[in-house]
Amino acid sequence: GGRPGRVTVDRAALAADLARVGAEVVRRGLTWGTSGNLSARLGAGRFLISATGAALDDLTEQNLVDCAVAGGGQAAGGRPSVEVEMHRAVYAGLPEAGAVLHASAPYTTLLACTRGRVPVHMNTDALAWLGRVVRVPYRPPGSRELAGEVAARAGRSRVLLLNNHGSLAWGATPDEVLTRTEALEFLAQLVVRARAARLRFSFLGDREQAHLRQMGEGPGRPGSGLESGSPGKTFKR
Repeated sequence: GGRPGRVTVDRAALAADLARVGAEVVRRGLTWGTSGNLSARLGAGRFLISATGAALDDLTEQNLVDCAVAGGGQAAGGRPSVEVEMHRAVYAGLPEAGAVLHASAPYTTLLACTRGRVPVHMNTDALAWLGRVVRVPYRPPGSRELAGEVAARAGRSRVLLLNNHGSLAWGATPDEVLTRTEALEFLAQLVVRARAARLRFSFLGDREQAHLRQMGEGPGRPGSGLESGSPGKTFKR
């Protein structure tokens, strides 16, 4: 098929998909109140994003805003989320990106408020669904500086931990970013609870890690996080 940015998508169908996934984000405890924002590529250089102040479990066509990937004006729907530049940066830099979710799940946000590496290679699900977690330095929410830091790192992983802020996941579909965000929260719980209990992880070897990443890249799975040196090649067609 062609590049995602050149495909025309039915707006009503995409809005319904975003509403369904947004409700799941809240139902699964991956954000709270009006925090968090969700978007999907609309095609022809545009994307739909939740409006500022919109709760993700109450999305309608009226509070989804049509924005240009290249910046500039917007169509009907009110003001876009304050984090619109972060979403725009992902779509502009990664043609394969079809959806973006910024969330504030509790354990994930707790990890974001600490420093240090986030290990994944001790758990089968983390390896298959996340691959790696890349930290993004703190920059003010909604700022172009934050969007720039995200743009510089999104090619290394589909799962980013925003220091002192939350998470950002990108992928081909809204369902994919939902699953990646939930997988990150599962991993964060393991890490936080293990550290609290002073447990030491037993890490898998290189062969086991490679096998799990291959499983994650198989048909019907969203694939592991991008490996260094192979951005954009997570999915096997």
